Amino acid sequence: MKNKQTLKDQLSKIKCIEHERQIVQIGLDLNLLPSQRALCEMCGQKAIMVPISIDRAIVMLRMIQNDDDILKDQALVSLIDQCLNGGDRALTVKDIITIGTVLSNKFIKIGDNFVLRSKYIANKDKTQLDTSESFQNKRKLLKKQHQLIGNQSIVIKESTKYEAKTGIEWIKNIIETDQSQSSFISSSFSPIIKIWSGGKFKELKHENQFVRCVTLFDEELIVCYADQSIRIWKQKDGTDWTVDQTLKEQHQGEIWSVITHFETFVTGSYDKTLKVFSKRRNNRLHSNYKSIQTVDINDCQVTCMAIHDDILGIGSRSGSLAICQFTDIWNLTQILSKHTAAIQCVAFKADQNLLATGSEDKSILLWEIKYGDQFELIQEIKDHQSYVFSLAFHPTYAAFLSGGLDNKMILFGLDSKGRWIKYQELNKDNPITVIQFLKDNWKFYIGTSVGTIILHEIEQQQQ
Repeated sequence: MKNKQTLKDQLSKIKCIEHERQIVQIGLDLNLLPSQRALCEMCGQKAIMVPISIDRAIVMLRMIQNDDDILKDQALVSLIDQCLNGGDRALTVKDIITIGTVLSNKFIKIGDNFVLRSKYIANKDKTQLDTSESFQNKRKLLKKQHQLIGNQSIVIKESTKYEAKTGIEWIKNIIETDQSQSSFISSSFSPIIKIWSGGKFKELKHENQFVRCVTLFDEELIVCYADQSIRIWKQKDGTDWTVDQTLKEQHQGEIWSVITHFETFVTGSYDKTLKVFSKRRNNRLHSNYKSIQTVDINDCQVTCMAIHDDILGIGSRSGSLAICQFTDIWNLTQILSKHTAAIQCVAFKADQNLLATGSEDKSILLWEIKYGDQFELIQEIKDHQSYVFSLAFHPTYAAFLSGGLDNKMILFGLDSKGRWIKYQELNKDNPITVIQFLKDNWKFYIGTSVGTIILHEIEQQQQ
């Protein structure tokens, strides 16, 4: 790759897919984490390109230019060369998908660094994170730089309330859409999915089957029902949503969680398995989804899941936390049993390798990758008086929200010693069943046990 431009030169040509704004690169000389580096110039959010983030691709591209082993892959070198030296041509979504898919099989993330997967596997027993004093001080500095709570007063205010007609719906999912402001999709323990816009909603209903979980995947709505079926809803040319495909008899138990990963979606069931579905088979893209992998997760009946890059955190009915990691397929790598009752929610704080779980045992447990790819328990929080149903980390700052059956919503932040502490507690009228931050980092939705959805705003006031 002769006379290649640097990635820094190319960044002005890369667009933020979600907000159509230029990405700016900060902290190049400070060696900040990639996820803290690629920001949308206008909204300040991490710019995500589906199905792999642009910041992760940039890290991989920088590595590939300096790794002799990888440079032997001439096809990949040719693609990188085109991306870096193609004149006005920037990295496209297709480029990112291709590069990311190939490199995800070559690299693994160890702490804050990427290393060759082959070298990691060969020396797995010897691989540890840097625990030196300088590394730990640097990590504390990064956390401090991204604190929401510090020399500021935080006020959380209710903004807009969306009322359900029946008043008995238990909100399970809230999904923001890009169509317009105040547009989102909600599902509850009922047969109805609601498509909200401007305070009004349209209903999607298939027969009288209760919805268990739902996710938005490109322009498709993946919905799992109580009869163990999976239905793919589509909206064609701005018309009404219709069922495009139905998958039956995929699981032997109810499906309680669904997430997306690259070109696939993954379902988790009470039958103690995960199923991976894709339209791509044998390097060909088909029109319909088909199961391409089944993952046995021991005795874990799945209740909830969360994903970050190639790590999947799975909550179970028994209280165990299962960890799966993706190489060329999903593999179960760890079972952690610290909760004494069912886990109801899982959430990742991606830029700190942090995972949180909330349980019916009234506790919140915080887990961190300490050695290699293994999670360890670092803190237990017992500020709720009943089941913890919902958790959501702030997308940028070191803060998270929790909600529970005790009608409490609690804001947590880091203290000066790096411990998570309760900063603010708000009492609501009903149990809080789901919390979802918007792309606007200062707004979030909560869903309740009576079908009410409330938009909140966070205000910062300098002290």
